[in-house]
Formats: sequence, structure tokens, C-alpha cells
Amino acid sequence: MSMSITVPAYFDPSGSTVKYWNDLVTAAAKVPLIVIFNPDSGPGKTPAAVKNAAAEYNPYIQKVQAAGGKVYGYIASRVGSDADGPMRSLSAVEADINAYVTNYKKLNGFFIDQMSNDTNASHIRFYKSIYSFIKGLSSSYTVMGNPGSNVPAGYATPWPQTADQFVLFEDTKAKYTSYKPESWQNSMPTSRFVHMVYGETQSDLKSALSLAVKNKAGSVYLTTNNAYNTLPSYWNDLVADVAAMN
Repeated sequence: MSMSITVPAYFDPSGSTVKYWNDLVTAAAKVPLIVIFNPDSGPGKTPAAVKNAAAEYNPYIQKVQAAGGKVYGYIASRVGSDADGPMRSLSAVEADINAYVTNYKKLNGFFIDQMSNDTNASHIRFYKSIYSFIKGLSSSYTVMGNPGSNVPAGYATPWPQTADQFVLFEDTKAKYTSYKPESWQNSMPTSRFVHMVYGETQSDLKSALSLAVKNKAGSVYLTTNNAYNTLPSYWNDLVADVAAMN
């Protein structure tokens, strides 16, 4: 099977963290790579902030894409268990999407964070509306939803429902050993499922990647912490191990 890396790149392409963006550009030429960039829990809080962030990020978005990678813009939805405030309105989410489209270089898709994982019909309709809005802008956009855990089949079937790809695990190494995919995933390509595991060490990489294959993940991110404000110290080893799988 083919494995990709999905990186929550929550660090600026400037100052001491610009080196991580250069590492992403290098990696994009070696492995299938998706980079999620997040200027400020979205495109920016004000029009001026958006323009300033876009001027900083756009050169690196282009570099990652030119090297073969894909770049998704971060969108907070604030519905799931990790929500850091009240649920956002559909109009607020759409405004963020429009700000990305207007100000940032052509993106490959959007990362919808803090997605719900319950059976609440209004939540599923909310994400269907976001999905439809994005696809209405361009059918080429990919939508990745992040509930961070398994979701009921209603989110994904009939396909597509609320997203093209789902982060179905985002938690610790200790919990990953007991993770089990849902049966409805059996009929789906593994490329639609992403697992993000933190607390991993360099010595864990090969066993964690083997577990990801067993758990039907087609894309992974293995790191030391979940702040996502750096790349792990073993980044080059992770890239090499994924390249060897492909």
C-alpha cells in the first residue's frame, strides 16, 4: 500500500521555525506529503492580519507544491470534544474559507478541525454544508475532517458525506496500541484515513508505521508532542521510513 505523511505545520515560515518549512519542501520531493498550515487558528483574525500572513506563507506554499506536496488551510469548527469555544456559525466558517481562497496561493484543500464524532443530525448537516460550500468553490479541493477519533458511518456513507478524508485517530502512543478501526472502513480506500500519534520516539517509528498499516491508515503523522509547533527531531528518519514503504 502507499503511505503518505500529513503534517499539522503549526509554525510560521519565519524566524527560528523557517527551517521546518525548508524541511517540508525537501520531504515533499521524497514522499507523498500533505501540509496543514495554520496562521492563527484560521487564515487570520483581521483583513490586515490575513494579508500579512499570506505574504509570509505564500512563498512556502508554492515551494511545497512545486516539490510535489499538497497544502491545506486550517479551519476551526469548534464542535468536537477539543473545542476551545462555542460552535462556530456556518457563515463564520465560510468567511475563513473565502479568506484563504482570496489571499493565499491556490490551495489543495482544507482541514476542518474540531469535528464532532457523535450521531447528532444537526452536526452532520453542519459538516455537509461546509463540504458542499468548499466543493462549490472548486471540485478539486480536498476536505479533510478531524474528529480525532472514529466516527459513525453516517459521516462517511454514502460517500462522500462530510469530508473526503478523516483523521480517525489523534492521541497518544499508549492509546494507539488499542485502537481499532470501524467495520465501515473496510469498504473505503485507506487513503481516506489519517492517524496522528504523539509521544512516539525514534525507536518506535517502524513499529508505529506497521500498526498504522494494520489499522487501515493511508496517511500518518508521528511526533513527540501535540502542540505541532515543531517537527520531531527524527523527522528525516520518518520520511525515510515512509519512503521505504512506498
